[in-house]
Amino acid sequence: MSSQELSALLVLAGAMTFTPGPNTMLSTALAAQWGLRRTWGFLLAVPAGWTLLMLACAFGLGALLTTWPMLRSVVRWLGVAVLLWLAWKLWRAIPQHGLVQAASTLHVGFFQGVLLQFVNIKAWTLALALTAGWVTPSVGAAAEQFPQRLGLVLVVMACFAFFSNLTSVNRHGRVAFYAGLANGEQGIAVGAGGAPATIYVDTSGAYWSLTFGFSINACGTVAFKAYLGAGQYGIFTGPNAVTDKVIQTGDLIGTRTVSDVSYGDINDLGEISFRASFTDGSEGIFRAEPLGPLPCPPCPWDLNGDGRVDNSDFLLYIGGAAGPVNAADLGALFASWGGCP
Repeated sequence: MSSQELSALLVLAGAMTFTPGPNTMLSTALAAQWGLRRTWGFLLAVPAGWTLLMLACAFGLGALLTTWPMLRSVVRWLGVAVLLWLAWKLWRAIPQHGLVQAASTLHVGFFQGVLLQFVNIKAWTLALALTAGWVTPSVGAAAEQFPQRLGLVLVVMACFAFFSNLTSVNRHGRVAFYAGLANGEQGIAVGAGGAPATIYVDTSGAYWSLTFGFSINACGTVAFKAYLGAGQYGIFTGPNAVTDKVIQTGDLIGTRTVSDVSYGDINDLGEISFRASFTDGSEGIFRAEPLGPLPCPPCPWDLNGDGRVDNSDFLLYIGGAAGPVNAADLGALFASWGGCP
């Protein structure tokens, strides 16, 4: 495959996989309810199912679909039915409970996620386009490279299919996710509770590219790794590459110059962990203090970490989870009753 073909493949893969679809919607909803760990089954199902679909198209199913109108209509209407079903499930739950509760009625696991790709109209469109344009050219030496071309397409698209659905969810159900924007830029968006998502940061300003290393804490701060161009990159917490910078290549830690940096995580206190390598060959793991005051106060009486102070936290306190019971602490607990800020 020539460099021009590979470049075109990467552009198409980015445009198709990072625009919203059933997979993005489901991964976001499931992660908001269960967290990333319990969403891994679906996240792995997307590239697995798409790989099977791509293999089927490459070995003849795609040609059958394009030449048999009845089969094409069946797939199309199945896809429409699945989209309407997902929209109905979410719509019915959002007015009462928000997006977080909507996910609890879906329960989409690995095998359901694999099957979903076969009724995903967007996945079919992409698979057919890739088969015709990149995998099975009809003439020339490229036609003799069918196994190599198919293998490369499968690897590239499986990676895009997996990473396009990664999200980060805080304990209040706010979800940060990677988004491809209509103007061709990349972005990290934040949303919760069925409300429209907002763009937290994008590549229209100081950042040349955003990576998949990002997370959101309880205060809504998103920490992420981004490239600035000219080989420079670092970790940031907002759109301003100067005032929102945590660390970047070329900075000093002590007397050592940073040559490489990898993002770790951000906690609810705004502290950020990261790994740094230095020009002298050494490396280490570091913790950065918050860049400024917390955008929201801590919630010390949310003892079970569910984002609310309620009866569950009261029972934990009575049971000794926060030390000996006393009147001052009881007053503080009841003063914090309800949702955390």
